[in-house]
Amino acid sequence: MFQLDPLLVWEWYLYRLGVCFRAKANAGHLAIASMEKSLSNRFTLITQNIDNLHIRAGNSPQRTFQIHGNIGLSRCSQSCVPELFKLPASLFSACKNQSLSETEQKMLRCHYCKSWLRPHVLWFDECYDEEYFRFDSSMNIAAKTDLLIIVGTSGSTTLPNHVTNLALRNNACIVDINPEDNPFSEIAVNSPGGMVFRRPASEVLRQLADCCPTPAVKDA
Repeated sequence: MFQLDPLLVWEWYLYRLGVCFRAKANAGHLAIASMEKSLSNRFTLITQNIDNLHIRAGNSPQRTFQIHGNIGLSRCSQSCVPELFKLPASLFSACKNQSLSETEQKMLRCHYCKSWLRPHVLWFDECYDEEYFRFDSSMNIAAKTDLLIIVGTSGSTTLPNHVTNLALRNNACIVDINPEDNPFSEIAVNSPGGMVFRRPASEVLRQLADCCPTPAVKDA
């Protein structure tokens, strides 16, 4: 669709971006950020979410692998440069199908080659890679982790399945948090010490975050 009508696609995405921008991080996001603060370099977050709420909640970009991209970023549709561009807040739309002025349309052109920018998200029929979607990094983390906590995913995309199966093969403890049954439930109970929680993520994650060690205070 982007090849047929990039402007129409951008109008839809900018409305979606406005919705994400107005959303607030919930207790689950904050608990995950607290885990990173406690565990430091022993923590990695692999997320399918593109709404950037984990970063806004306090997780670091360095330890947050946004494997489906970030709706607040864009890149050249012709890949003339690998650079990612932050979308200006003035483009965030409050209305569906809101028309873009010529000035706004120019803001959606590549700074270098003037081709259309595209949303920095992984679209269907596109492939994971390391450069944009941290594929290799995610697999490397899965291969050496001792504990994998899976939160609220349906297992309908490939990389989360690869990560889970690799962690299981390496005898990691797997915890599945999801009010609904999902493909990871059986995997979790078959892992060493694994558990399944059929409760809202915000409740369980707060309790898990409270079990994390308190960060050491450095001497002044």
